[in-house]
Amino acid sequence: MKSEFYIRQLDNVLKEYETFLSNHQYDTSSDGYTEDSSGLRAMMKGAVMRITGKDSHYTKGVFKALEVTYADRHVFQTSIGILKALRTELENGYFKSISEIIQAEIFSDYLEMAEYLIEGSYIDAAAVIVGSTLEAHLKELCKLNNIDIEIDNGKGKKIPKKAEQMNVDLCKNDSYPKTYQIQITAWLSIRNSAAHANYKDYSSDQVKNMLFGVRQFILTSHQ
Repeated sequence: MKSEFYIRQLDNVLKEYETFLSNHQYDTSSDGYTEDSSGLRAMMKGAVMRITGKDSHYTKGVFKALEVTYADRHVFQTSIGILKALRTELENGYFKSISEIIQAEIFSDYLEMAEYLIEGSYIDAAAVIVGSTLEAHLKELCKLNNIDIEIDNGKGKKIPKKAEQMNVDLCKNDSYPKTYQIQITAWLSIRNSAAHANYKDYSSDQVKNMLFGVRQFILTSHQ
């Protein structure tokens, strides 16, 4: 889901690059060329930074190639080569950082713990663990998408953003569809009820479904 969304972004940039070449085949000095080249440069930088983060070698490579004042065709070709390489990695499922892999393994361990608790009829504890794992995953998704995980409390101090706000922000960022946002809100509600001893607000079947759903969500949203 995530990879396809990113690939579409890269395809749009590559298409704009072909249009740029077609429109300025022999023209490299007009105002139109300067304006179009500036726009293309911004699109390249924006796409690679949104997808890989500001500190990735992809972002650093593109920014370094485009740091010259005058972006001629050779400079664009270097950047396009980097974007095409990134597209290939996304298409083949290779683009996953070591930190993502480790994080996914940690989440998997917690969810296995929750499954064990459910089998032992410790439903309420399982609901808290699954919900907390979901919140931790939302935080990781925010980091990957350059979304703030803190918010100003109005007194000049940064405080952690609530899980539901991260959920809303991620959906607005097109990190996942609205249907997932609604479902995540429901899962977080179960977690909150369990944490506050409101055990009548949910059933054991709902917690079992929550475990299955959160596990699937974590798997698909890392793709």
